[in-house]
Amino acid sequence: MDLISGPVDYAYDVKPILSDRCFACHGPDANKVKGGLRLDVAEVAYQKKGDNGLLAIVPGKPWKSELAHRILSSDPDMVMPTPESHLTLTDREKAVLIRWIEEGAEYKPHWSFTKIRKSAPPEVKNKAWVKNEIDRFVLAKLEQKQLNPSPEADKTTLLRRVYMDLTGLPPTPGQVTRFMNDNSPDAYDKVVDSLIASPHYGEHMAVPWLDIARYADTHGYQDDMMRTAWPYRDWVINAFNKNLSYDKFVTWQLAGDLLPDPGTEQLVATAFNRMHQQSMEGGIISEEYRTEYVADRVNTFGLAFLGLTTECARCHDHKYDPVSQKDYFSLFAFFNNINENGQIPYNGEASPSMTLPTPKAQQQLDAIKKYLAEEAQKRERILAAPGPFGEWLARAAEDPGKNMLKPGDGLYGHFTFDEPAGKVLKNLANPGHQAICEGDESLSDSASRPGKFGLSRRLFGENAVDFGKDFAYFERNQPFTISIWLNIMDESLSGPLIHKSNHITSGYRGWNIFREKDGTFRVLLSYVWPDNSIELQTLQPVPVNQWTQVAFTYNGLSRAEGVNVYINGERAHVKVINNNLTQSLLYGKNKTNIAVNNLKIGRQNDVYTKNFDVDELKIYTRSLTPLEMRGLYSQRDEVAVALKTAPAQRTEQQVSGLREYYFTNVAGDYKKSLEGSLKQLGEETELLNTQIDVMIMKERKYPRKTYILDRGVYDAPKEEVSADTPGGIFKIPEDYPKNRLGLAKWLLHEDHPLFSRVAVNRFWQQYFGKGLVLTAGDFGNQGSLPAHPELLDWLASEFRHSDVSGSWNVKALQRLIVTSATYRQASGGLQDQL
Repeated sequence: MDLISGPVDYAYDVKPILSDRCFACHGPDANKVKGGLRLDVAEVAYQKKGDNGLLAIVPGKPWKSELAHRILSSDPDMVMPTPESHLTLTDREKAVLIRWIEEGAEYKPHWSFTKIRKSAPPEVKNKAWVKNEIDRFVLAKLEQKQLNPSPEADKTTLLRRVYMDLTGLPPTPGQVTRFMNDNSPDAYDKVVDSLIASPHYGEHMAVPWLDIARYADTHGYQDDMMRTAWPYRDWVINAFNKNLSYDKFVTWQLAGDLLPDPGTEQLVATAFNRMHQQSMEGGIISEEYRTEYVADRVNTFGLAFLGLTTECARCHDHKYDPVSQKDYFSLFAFFNNINENGQIPYNGEASPSMTLPTPKAQQQLDAIKKYLAEEAQKRERILAAPGPFGEWLARAAEDPGKNMLKPGDGLYGHFTFDEPAGKVLKNLANPGHQAICEGDESLSDSASRPGKFGLSRRLFGENAVDFGKDFAYFERNQPFTISIWLNIMDESLSGPLIHKSNHITSGYRGWNIFREKDGTFRVLLSYVWPDNSIELQTLQPVPVNQWTQVAFTYNGLSRAEGVNVYINGERAHVKVINNNLTQSLLYGKNKTNIAVNNLKIGRQNDVYTKNFDVDELKIYTRSLTPLEMRGLYSQRDEVAVALKTAPAQRTEQQVSGLREYYFTNVAGDYKKSLEGSLKQLGEETELLNTQIDVMIMKERKYPRKTYILDRGVYDAPKEEVSADTPGGIFKIPEDYPKNRLGLAKWLLHEDHPLFSRVAVNRFWQQYFGKGLVLTAGDFGNQGSLPAHPELLDWLASEFRHSDVSGSWNVKALQRLIVTSATYRQASGGLQDQL
């Protein structure tokens, strides 16, 4: 015991030893606890008996404590830590543990998990040295150790220091001269104020934050292509220059998209969560990489705002801190509902994203938006007018031929697949544009099978149908209809059946019909999937081993309401997964593409879909109405049938179908309004094609479920969890929303023990090279203890709310630090005090 002078403190003397030498086997990781003994929990340590019947720790009685016997033992089968752990205790560390037991073995909560207490700045003897409250804390400790502060740095040194610390730039000769000639008492304060007001201040302050945010102008991984990240960088710079309050600075970055009616600034700020590495490689497993993106957000959240190594709990309970694997994936759930895909496109910003138009472009876009809204209202008024439809209906019933479209109007492609052999498939609507079967002649010949109407073509997985260039290349503002007969022979079949899109490597740009594993169909019109798209999925599965007509219509107005899916001639019930198609179906920015795929059946790049037959493909350059779609199934003119039916015998479906047919195809004022809107949408598409996009955060309409992943592996889900925070730190209040906005609110709660401590420690580190806590990214049990806990807590409280500068005032905190006498000291040590 001669090695120890004075009482020992659990937080400063004992816990670091237990954490380094014991917690790996007797700490928070429940899966790794040996012998049922946890030395991080007092109740367990006091009550757990060893093999010899002794309690692990008996307060005040080391001779009755198994812990004392084990650490002093020389028996390799008894000594702790075990020889296999390759950990040992020094004589002094053993003495500390025994002295602690002698003194009562008092446990205390880890300092950083306790509520922040704002103590009054202490009284000091040398009051003349003090310039603000920081100095009173620092000087009190110096006086306690009978030390004097260093003298103030000379003027040129101080000027260069504050210039470099606040702007990252040295002063010019002229600025040095002005300061040297200014002998006023507030000369230095005036320099500080001018530097904090300088645009270079924000540029310099942004650098350490962008490092935390893992900012990069390229995506990383093997292709490492460029991304438009600089708008987020500029937002950070402007936020510091405008002195955006730190609560907003954090909230906007974590959850700006979840604020009521978020503006451009709030949305761009959320790119903080998108700065992780992303992969566009064609051979990756998308879900594996998406899981990595979400994990990166959790890890960054823990580092930036909690000062904890949360990543240690991804595969197992944290070995040192109160963060279990369940806690980790409960945090994971906050970031797991983003409308994104693991494989990002080569061409186009990764989804979700937003467009940032120039001021001139924004004026044009606003005018287009106004025009479209006015025309939509005009069409509503036209639909509500009682007379015109009834008048047409009476005329058309008498002479349908004169009051209807001609058969085949808008028919662009008609493929019967009746060719018994060969690779060429005729287009009855346009004989000059044929389709070609991929694969050799014998494969094509064997693919011809009996169909719904005559012959059909079978897709084996080694063959496909290619419709050639410039066929069915529909743009966002062009109405069209796709109808095809399918016979699915494999219940497990999933993937693209027919499409004109540029594959996942371009965000599925174009249109697709997919079959899902559950037998439902998914129709997709996409710029960059998933968010910038219209995506609908049928609610009911379609039976296998029978012919089914699958079709969809699109009215060109870029809304899910304008897409209708039909199964066997009837409008299918669907769920709308995405309804945010804002850009081109054909091109990436500036009319570019990494590759352009043709309309194909059975193949999408290197993805082949097999075990289904196709028959009777029809493509129209207009959006067919419900009666027309029913006619594609029934093989008769359902519009004419409805018109010839006596009014009293017409079904409600026939009446509504005739009404939709009239306004879509006959009513001149309605058609004119629709054509004008489509033209404006085309101009909008062209304009947006020249503007930049930036990645942001946006929630999915249908939330993902989150599971604890065994060993953190993407395809090994175990227990389902919901969004929550670690209870061992500070539990999120029940009335807070369990989303990223609630998570930000949780950080800002007055009882949160970590957030403001971590923030002020980083600011302190920027000016002194070291934080009050040396391990700025680890405030946990393995991190350093604060050099001055009272000062740290005072700064954290003052930053949260100051009677002088208000709440979360970043510039005020910076000014407080750099105007303190502590900061202004000369850096050379005093030889007589060393």
